[in-house]
Amino acid sequence: MNTRDKTAKTFLNKKPTEVLLTIRNLDFPKPSDVSRETGTVYTRALEIIREFESQGLVERSVENRNATLELTPMGEALAENFSDIDRKLRKWPGFTGTEAGATGKY
Repeated sequence: MNTRDKTAKTFLNKKPTEVLLTIRNLDFPKPSDVSRETGTVYTRALEIIREFESQGLVERSVENRNATLELTPMGEALAENFSDIDRKLRKWPGFTGTEAGATGKY
């Protein structure tokens, strides 16, 4: 599977999109913050974050054993696109609010 296919497969799932948008919208988020805000089991959140790191979407900084996350320019651009999609979905008649981002946290 090529990188493009792998990235598409990643983001066609709800949790990775929620994790990306949560990293974008929190100030200096730690993996535990992302897990809590998205309602994702910590180990799954870490798995998603590591995948983002391998794809060049997220960078992790460690200071005094505390890891914080930051989107790379490519991650920021992708998050903006997903945020735009979320805003557009909310305008659709019959939108049920069950899709990623429907909680309004993003």
